Amino acid sequence: MNATRLIGPGCGVLAVVAVVVSQGISGDVDSDPTDSTATIVAEFRTSADDIKFGAFVAVVAIGLLLLYIAHLRTRFHEGGARWGGDLVSIGGVTLSTALLIIVAARLAGAEAGEQGHDAVVHGAVDLMWNGAWLFTPGLLALGVGIGVAGLGHRVLPVWLGVFGVLVAVGAVMPWVGLPLFVLWVLAAGVTEIVGIARASSANVEPVETGVAVGH
Repeated sequence: MNATRLIGPGCGVLAVVAVVVSQGISGDVDSDPTDSTATIVAEFRTSADDIKFGAFVAVVAIGLLLLYIAHLRTRFHEGGARWGGDLVSIGGVTLSTALLIIVAARLAGAEAGEQGHDAVVHGAVDLMWNGAWLFTPGLLALGVGIGVAGLGHRVLPVWLGVFGVLVAVGAVMPWVGLPLFVLWVLAAGVTEIVGIARASSANVEPVETGVAVGH
């Protein structure tokens, strides 16, 4: 098997793993923007270390996601879905930027919670509650690009193309669309890895194990 062919889809699968780990470490900030400053500061202080480590893992996840997006763009272009590849590239960069903004807000809240900066913690919570809408443009571009490649050019299995359309629809409610896209990345990455493994095993020449008998 040519291991280099596994790098692209492997980055996608690892990105999903990193997202799950990051979310598990840092968790959710339950404070509401209408909560008292003391309540918000107390939550950020309690979870500051977890938020900081989770943010580091999240940045790793975003880097892996961008590598996977670059792989998809190349794959779509080679399959004739140039428009789909460009949309996926734009959507990936836009979504990654939005994710970095939310990660930065969480870090700012954690730092401000430790220092007791009231205005900063309120601003961080406001951005985290309303920042989901920042995901909409990227998810929409990604979903449409995937749909074009999967349904229009058959670069992907049809079911992955349909899944991509669901991501585009879910962009209207980004708190739904983002988990759908994460699941799509996992499904697409695993499907490609399995396909590469099967193609590789089908091309392996049978090994001669018998001993030639002389006459």
